[in-house]
Amino acid sequence: MNDSIRRFRSMTLGLMVSILLLMIGGLSAQAQSDVLSISDHYFESGIRLYQAGHLPEAQWAFEQALLLDPQTLDAHNNLGSIKAQLGDPKGALEDFRAELALDPNHPNSSRIFHNIGNSLLALGQPGEAIIAFEAALKRDPNLIESHISLAGALHQLGLDHQAQIQLELALKLDPENPRANHDLAVLERAHFPQKALQRLHLALSVRPHWSEAHNSLALTLIQLEQWDLALAEFRVALLWDPEAKTIQKNLGRLLELLKEDRVIYC
Repeated sequence: MNDSIRRFRSMTLGLMVSILLLMIGGLSAQAQSDVLSISDHYFESGIRLYQAGHLPEAQWAFEQALLLDPQTLDAHNNLGSIKAQLGDPKGALEDFRAELALDPNHPNSSRIFHNIGNSLLALGQPGEAIIAFEAALKRDPNLIESHISLAGALHQLGLDHQAQIQLELALKLDPENPRANHDLAVLERAHFPQKALQRLHLALSVRPHWSEAHNSLALTLIQLEQWDLALAEFRVALLWDPEAKTIQKNLGRLLELLKEDRVIYC
């Protein structure tokens, strides 16, 4: 932990006393201003810590900023982003919603609604996530990530035609977007494998070390009965993500089928 965090934590007891006095009106106007200034200091420190990749320390700093000034704009939003990265979608969702409660007209409300949608997806609530992504796109129709995430939520509910429409909208905004090309290829693979193949090659030209796309490319090559190329792609996928259980399973299944001289891959 760096010196600034140690210094901040040593101030905590005094700050708690200040907060209590502030709550009962026991601080002068100047003292209240000083407390808010310290809150800003915590907030700025949280930004620096976040940018440096120190997520737990950044989380602590933003929490102190909110403790001193519950109206601190963007502190909840930043906390939500940190919690999402630390694997706490429920906590992230609470913070994103708290940010919008503070300022329903937040200038970045489209992104906050997008983050709410992603948190809901992580919590296994695609229906609720769709509402959030649609709210994001209502505020910013050009938010590519929301088109893509909305497509993912629709796909989870079996609404593949609507999902395809969203991915096509994303690709109109960014024709080389790797995620949109990948996800649309997955939807097209069963009926249009050659088209899917082209999309996956484009996605990998942008993100060559993307194991998920190599796995999808292998599955598409199986659809086209190009067994050796499929084997090679599975192995490349595992090169970039050796612990991927799904890819290991796919490779093992194909090897077993080829060993038995069966070429039908279900």
